[in-house]
Amino acid sequence: MKWVKSRGFMLLESTFGIAILAVFIASMGVMLPSLNTAIKSYDNGAWINHRLIKQRLDTQLSQYHKFADAM
Repeated sequence: MKWVKSRGFMLLESTFGIAILAVFIASMGVMLPSLNTAIKSYDNGAWINHRLIKQRLDTQLSQYHKFADAM
């Protein structure tokens, strides 16, 4: 007996996978400007700003993990 997925379930499964991929790409797009700012700040020797930016990035990362866990 061969087990075959229904077409509706396959469509739902692929749509869900695409949605998760879109959320991941969007979250990376949101994080990139912050990372770029952190790198520029570090290169310019702005040590105080570096500390504040690191704290902000850590906060954003923890929020992203909470969001990912909720999915």
